Amino acid sequence: MSNDKQFTTGFRNLGQPRSAYGQDMAAHGTKWKFENGWTVSIQLGDVLYSDGVYDPEQGIMEADTAEVGIFDHDGAWVHAEGYDQVFPYLTSNQVAQLVAMAANGDRAGIIRFQEER
Repeated sequence: MSNDKQFTTGFRNLGQPRSAYGQDMAAHGTKWKFENGWTVSIQLGDVLYSDGVYDPEQGIMEADTAEVGIFDHDGAWVHAEGYDQVFPYLTSNQVAQLVAMAANGDRAGIIRFQEER
């Protein structure tokens, strides 16, 4: 599973991203792809729309909120028109709501969720 074409369903650890200058960024994430072809990206980090804090001694990222991106089966962003492509500063309960909607391909529910925030 070295690229997205081979990533059919399941989970993928996105690792620690690097900045354009080659420096490690304080961010971690995961990507979940569902049987319907939809994908949810959940990111934590102080360089994202998240309150994540990295503990280098333990090698873990902890956060109360996360940034979420959702892509449909064609790879297109799913978001309300006129809103950011990602959902910022979501609690774990809000992330769970969006994951369930994405797993069911509920585009209208996702857009309504974003508009009502």
